[in-house]
Amino acid sequence: ADTLMPTHLSMATVDVVLDKGYDLQQKPVCKAADEDSTRFTCNGVTVDGLKILTTAHETAHSEADMKVDVDEKQVFEGTMAEVFTRQYEGAK
Repeated sequence: ADTLMPTHLSMATVDVVLDKGYDLQQKPVCKAADEDSTRFTCNGVTVDGLKILTTAHETAHSEADMKVDVDEKQVFEGTMAEVFTRQYEGAK
């Protein structure tokens, strides 16, 4: 598994959550389901106390399918690359 995946997923989750207009109280912490797992979960909290949950599945090196929920409502479903590409394009 990609050891940087939790870090990348955390960054991607932050990007999605901010993009949807929420402010973070706590940066999402991401971890693998188990040592050899390609499945990850990230947990964080918005300033309003809403729960952030990202579930992700590593599909290739440095790539993952991810779903982001805020307050148990899905706000994003797609790939990690889509998140970073969109952020990059938005930053130009």
